[in-house]
Amino acid sequence: MTRPGHKKLTRYARWIVGLAAAAWVGRYVHFCLTAEPPGPDLSYWAPPGRPVEGDATQLLLAALDAIPTPPALTLPAPPAGRRWIPNDMSRFGLIVEDALTGSWMPASRPHLDAVIAYLESPATAAAISKLCDLTGRPTDARSGLADFNRFSQYRQAAKLLAAHARYALDQRVDADLSQRTFQAGLWLATAARGPWMIEQLVGTAMESLLLGELCQACLEHPDLPPPFAAELTRAIWGLPSLEAIWGATVTSEHRYQLAIVDCYYTTDERGDGLLLLGVKQSEELQGWFQVVDERNRLWNVTAFAFNGRRTATTKIDAYWQTVGTASQRPYADAVALLDAWGSGAYYGVVDGPLLESMDYNPRRSYELLVRLIAQRGAAVIMLALNQHNQRHEQYPASLDDLTPEFVDSLPVDPFCGRPYGYRLSDDGGYQLWSCGTDGIDDGGSAGRGSRGGFSGESGDDYYVKPRNEPVAEPESEPVSEGQ
Repeated sequence: MTRPGHKKLTRYARWIVGLAAAAWVGRYVHFCLTAEPPGPDLSYWAPPGRPVEGDATQLLLAALDAIPTPPALTLPAPPAGRRWIPNDMSRFGLIVEDALTGSWMPASRPHLDAVIAYLESPATAAAISKLCDLTGRPTDARSGLADFNRFSQYRQAAKLLAAHARYALDQRVDADLSQRTFQAGLWLATAARGPWMIEQLVGTAMESLLLGELCQACLEHPDLPPPFAAELTRAIWGLPSLEAIWGATVTSEHRYQLAIVDCYYTTDERGDGLLLLGVKQSEELQGWFQVVDERNRLWNVTAFAFNGRRTATTKIDAYWQTVGTASQRPYADAVALLDAWGSGAYYGVVDGPLLESMDYNPRRSYELLVRLIAQRGAAVIMLALNQHNQRHEQYPASLDDLTPEFVDSLPVDPFCGRPYGYRLSDDGGYQLWSCGTDGIDDGGSAGRGSRGGFSGESGDDYYVKPRNEPVAEPESEPVSEGQ
């Protein structure tokens, strides 16, 4: 039987414990709302390293700024019952890369008058000359190139260089100028590969555009001079490898996620710390995805009771160390690894939305990168085929006939590790293809969902394709300019 005094003491004890708990919670909340996190360690993106001898970063920035803005474009009215392709150019101004989709005949494609005038303008020629003169010089993407505002300049420059390289070859018949312009484009794509993930993707897209146009040039100009093929083959072999690009991409994402953790945790002497309710966003991380939504903060508080700073960092480290090994595996094994470690693999319910929002499935990025490596191999083979055709007045019956006379070694298809698909066609040309993402050789069939020579989930990637020559198509009724 409990004595009355004990009941009173128990009641007082409960009040004391409750008040202490409330005080602790209040102090914690006040601390979270007022404490400053240490801030992200961004030394990876802007290290205090020594300047590189011959660094051309500032010259490259000046060359990018010197590219003139394409002028506004007004198309004449199309013939009755027809429309120009594309029919929205007057709304978006001059689209230089549209020159890459068909012939150079302004009579049938009137907007090319403006494209050619832009390519021939002294300002454009001067900007291209600057980029060509910088080719091969070292740059530091962390010293001014790593700027989100310059992504559009990268893309504009790549499209301009691709169009100018084709124009120099198709209209000027100047293979030397075309070769130097192609080389400048490939160098610029590499220079654009800064430490951020998005810069790696921009560099991949730029290089893919230039390689596609180079392959098309090999097909349409069977008389390319040997120095053209030799210099561009050397340039392609000198591009960063799959392992180098993927390693830089993984390192970038890894460091970025650790920088986010720096913004959300305090530190203590053990290297651990408390999650902050009030988060001070750093200016350097502005413009990226919002890491924690307001309504998820309570979940974060409860979830990270099980995950301190050290635990979160350990999980992030383990994830990226595993993902980084993908480039050392055959493509099928790499994809299986990325899928297994993809969405939701390295965090759980108790990790809260912080780690969930940092979740990133890198399979698509890796697939695009392997496709780029396949394009490189196709370009090297097509340059060698072009030279074989000139010397022997026919294409070889087998790709093995290209070595060692025209290429030291044949690239292999990175999707399956086997040689590229190749056969002669009835019109005296050839077909060249990669097995594509499914790893199955379908004999050059693109399969369903193909676009621009690249297959969907099944089918092959092909590298020899005709240009889209039709420039006007029937309409049920006349379509006015700009509609």
